Amino acid sequence: MGTLGAYAWAIRSGYQAKAMTLAFTTFVLFQFFNTFNARAEHGSAFNEHFFRNGKLWLALIAVIALQVVAVHRRPAQAIFDTVDLTLEDW
Repeated sequence: MGTLGAYAWAIRSGYQAKAMTLAFTTFVLFQFFNTFNARAEHGSAFNEHFFRNGKLWLALIAVIALQVVAVHRRPAQAIFDTVDLTLEDW
């Protein structure tokens, strides 16, 4: 619902490529936060072990970096059919 909401909000600008890029980015960021949902079966993921998995944090940083590359670097834009987003869009 959040991804579709972001798409609906952005499509009002009349620029479909921006709306698709925003929906793609929203989906990726939702999955980023879903990682924390999957970390703890019982209780909160925000416990004393939150920062202990260094490999997870490196992977999450890589996801954000690769998403920025997919949105803002010309060669990646050609592959993923994305356009630049403004700071407000992010």
